[in-house]
Amino acid sequence: MFDPRPLQLHDDEPDIRWTLPPLRAVEVPADPRPAWIQEDAARLEADFLAFFIDAMEKGLKPGIKILPTRPIRWQCDHANAFVLREIMWIICNAPRGTCKSDIWSRVLPVRMWIANPTLEQIHGSHELSLVTGFMTDSRRLIRSDWFQARWGHLLRFLPDQNQKTFYQLIQGGKRQATSTGGGLGKRAGAGFLDDPTTEPQALSRVENEAAWAWVDKSFIPALNDSAEFPSQLAVSAQRLCEGDIPDRLMDAYPGRFDLLCVQRRRRFYPAPAIPWGQPGFAHRPGQTCTALSRSGAWVDDRTVEGQLLDPEYKTEAMVRALERGPEYWAAQEMQDPIPRSAASGMAWPSFRRENHGPLDLRNIASQVPSLKS
Repeated sequence: MFDPRPLQLHDDEPDIRWTLPPLRAVEVPADPRPAWIQEDAARLEADFLAFFIDAMEKGLKPGIKILPTRPIRWQCDHANAFVLREIMWIICNAPRGTCKSDIWSRVLPVRMWIANPTLEQIHGSHELSLVTGFMTDSRRLIRSDWFQARWGHLLRFLPDQNQKTFYQLIQGGKRQATSTGGGLGKRAGAGFLDDPTTEPQALSRVENEAAWAWVDKSFIPALNDSAEFPSQLAVSAQRLCEGDIPDRLMDAYPGRFDLLCVQRRRRFYPAPAIPWGQPGFAHRPGQTCTALSRSGAWVDDRTVEGQLLDPEYKTEAMVRALERGPEYWAAQEMQDPIPRSAASGMAWPSFRRENHGPLDLRNIASQVPSLKS
């Protein structure tokens, strides 16, 4: 029969009702990698330049030799700050042949996943096949023996979500490809834009406006930007003309972007009247202004006006040949476009909104009579 009286214990009796079994120590599985592999992985994670060179030479393009030239060092310094979230939004304007796409579109997204395997990414460019190639190369880098030996235990693809234009990690990280004007459908914490327009698109006012509307109204709003975990955005492109996408991004988001300009010849600029980050500050085209160096003096170690960027790659004779086209030279090699001339087929000196106002796509012919279809 049940006795409702409370249980009476003697002083020397333990209260067995509340005796819990001892807690077992949780066994953390040992790192399966050899000690020297762990040390090498830690070294590469701390130095993006070393990570990039090894990724290219041992993962993506075995047999080639990457020279740590000025533009590669500068871009890798800023990519490393991007991984560490010291830089959140950055525009990198660099000439062709400076490993711009290799750094920002092939290797950096993979390095971001080593730091955060749950990160969701979107990647855009002017053509979907171009982005598909970037994503395929990144996936090939992850699958390489060199990468698998160091970080294979961190990054693994979901078998049923492993396509060329979209793939997902078991840990939750995702990467989606898109192109200028294309649909997105997914949101992300980091965005990468590589050459959002071609030169003909940038020089066509209709196509330029359409590309800008997509970047400003579709691509950037797809970033999960919050006060708790701000989004990151990396735009890599050489300048094409006044009013191109990098120019308009700096106008529309003043003070939000860090600007890295890699110029073929050294040019010195006067100090800005308004310091970086202060109200009214405006980026000077062609002048580096980033979290690593507000004036550009530290980034660019060339001390002579006109000094070449990487003479081991582009000799003086090669550079002089490029200078024969003043508009191409100013925009794509010096990242400081000059107004287009009437002879180039343009009926307006600049794309800047303060000069032209919003473009009415319904009546474009009346605004630009000389526009050719």
